[in-house]
Amino acid sequence: MAALIGSTLAHFHLPKGDLELKTYPKVSAAEFAVMREDALSLAAEDATLGAGRFEARYFELTCRGESALLVDNSSSQLFILGFISQATEAPCVQPLRQRWSNRLRPAN
Repeated sequence: MAALIGSTLAHFHLPKGDLELKTYPKVSAAEFAVMREDALSLAAEDATLGAGRFEARYFELTCRGESALLVDNSSSQLFILGFISQATEAPCVQPLRQRWSNRLRPAN
């Protein structure tokens, strides 16, 4: 897991602040596509949010120009990496996390 996080962070600008990693059982490609669409929809509605890299198996959201959330479904688990700082506090990505919380259960 550490190698995955390290390689992922090497591709993205590491913002100042804390990291929050949550793992879930891997979701189907169809479910992940719904999650990506949720994120794109929220970014289109909220001027503080931006879409970073959006690929078939991972995507990134930015908040006020800073990395806020990286969601990766490319390994055996779904990883959600939150970048917690003053600029990217909960209001930016909280609606999305609440929407997903009903569907995702943490990995054991």
